[in-house]
Amino acid sequence: MADYFYDGMPNVNERLNLLYLAFAAGPYSALPLSGGVLTGDVSSRGALSVDKQIVAAARAPRFAASAGGTPGWWRVAKFSLQPGSEAVVRISGTTGYSAIDGASNGALTTILLRVDNDSKCRGSFYTVGAVSNDTIRDVKIGLDGVVYVSTGTFFQLSVYADTNMWLSQPVEFLGAGILPPDTAIAAVRIWGLKLGAGNTFTVTTTTLETVCDYVGRHVYPAVDNSYDMGRAAVAYRTIYARTGTINTSDARLKRDFRELTTAEIAAAKDLARAISIYRWRDAVDCKGADAREHVGPTVQRAIEIMQAHGLEPFNYGFICHDSWEEQTVEHPAIDARPAVPATEAVPEVRNSFGDVVTAAVPASAGVPAIEARGAYTEVTQEAGDRYAFRYDELAMFIAAGQEARLAALEAA
Repeated sequence: MADYFYDGMPNVNERLNLLYLAFAAGPYSALPLSGGVLTGDVSSRGALSVDKQIVAAARAPRFAASAGGTPGWWRVAKFSLQPGSEAVVRISGTTGYSAIDGASNGALTTILLRVDNDSKCRGSFYTVGAVSNDTIRDVKIGLDGVVYVSTGTFFQLSVYADTNMWLSQPVEFLGAGILPPDTAIAAVRIWGLKLGAGNTFTVTTTTLETVCDYVGRHVYPAVDNSYDMGRAAVAYRTIYARTGTINTSDARLKRDFRELTTAEIAAAKDLARAISIYRWRDAVDCKGADAREHVGPTVQRAIEIMQAHGLEPFNYGFICHDSWEEQTVEHPAIDARPAVPATEAVPEVRNSFGDVVTAAVPASAGVPAIEARGAYTEVTQEAGDRYAFRYDELAMFIAAGQEARLAALEAA
């Protein structure tokens, strides 16, 4: 290879100037020896050791050890609030509690963050790991982009962020009893699995939370006579079963037995006469003439009959009434934002030494304009109420009246 510099070279100054320009434009200037800001890409065929926090990088790690694992609220990260930006924060650590199977005492919490059009950061989180205590109990995001976590007892705590909106923020304990700002937005726990004191499975925001025990192919409630299926406002449409339900009717669990009174017998006879054929309104709306017919009285008519005989309808378990409050969701105001035009890809530029002077820029699809919108309240469920029967008890009540009627006919 020919020498670039040699004795008697006529254009030595020109060559030196070219060398200087290449040095100034190349990646060497992007990597200061001491202090300064790293602005270019970094690559290495060997290990790359960094003992400072990486700022504005695609992947920004930050590690902290909490000696003794102080429980409470911690600042763990901070992000710029550019609408549309996203971040994933992973917090791992070990606890002083052994796994239920003795395999591990580690846990990992993943926090998913996004910056909405109102420049507020919101998110959700979940934890995996076989531990018997709450490791990351809650997560909140401040209006300044600071991420706070409420921890249980960690012996060691590590934080790692995968994002391009990382800002400098030490991992630090707020102090005993000190809480995040009141304006901080709570992240939603989207699911969690805990093995230890009991088997727990939780899913939100649609919410599936169970304390059932799964044994083979069977599902059992963890506590007897404590949980419901469905709600008055949101009921299951159809339950398919090969046989009917088995209802507890153990005499050892009952008290205050008595015979039906004359008024109750009379009301039972009238309830039998109130049985009619009907069709459901929503079924007619959906199926029209194909909607099927059903049999039974209405609760409102049953209440009238009971009251006509001097009886308090709601003293009897076969007559039910439930009501619910209006359910709403608050939507914050959104400021108008101009559209960001699409851009074409820009290839990388290299100098005469083959070094990258300007990194390649991928094409961008742009972002459409956002219209301003005021804050508003969305009603997700209207307030209401609903009447219902416990049909098995209603049938027993009517059967007692029919028995009395038959007995009277036989005695005549």
